[in-house]
Amino acid sequence: MTLSRSSRLCLRVCKTVKREIRLLRPSDLETIKRIEDSSFPEPWDFEIFKILASYHGRAIKRGGERLYMYVLEEEEDVTGYVVWEEAAKEGHILNLAVEESKRNCGRGKELLLFALRKQKLNGMESCILECRSNNEIAQHLYETTGMSRSDYIEGYYGTQDAVIYRIDF
Repeated sequence: MTLSRSSRLCLRVCKTVKREIRLLRPSDLETIKRIEDSSFPEPWDFEIFKILASYHGRAIKRGGERLYMYVLEEEEDVTGYVVWEEAAKEGHILNLAVEESKRNCGRGKELLLFALRKQKLNGMESCILECRSNNEIAQHLYETTGMSRSDYIEGYYGTQDAVIYRIDF
């Protein structure tokens, strides 16, 4: 496989940058909002992120479901994040985003694999997520990490359909 010049440059830069995946901190909120707003046509309500930050990235919902939010930090800058829920024996990736200028360099895959490993370690037997049916880049990412299409929901995102992905651990 031959990599493009920009891909080779991206790989060189990625290898030299110190990366850490860690729990969300309140000081991350401004960057999270910017990434969220630029990544999705219908961004999450900012209050959700504020609540998660107030619990330092770990919260328990009334029904006992556990919520987690981790960020990818590079050279002290947050460049992406992943949010998931664990209930019974199934994980559910709720949100995954990478800063637009930092995409296509493995960061999304790194965050996704991190979340899947954490879920497995926490006793989950499977994980699901929804994806817009027209988001081919995300679908490719999910398929390269071993996830499979398991369902299709018309109108899930209002006027757009969703593809459901699943992986069993």
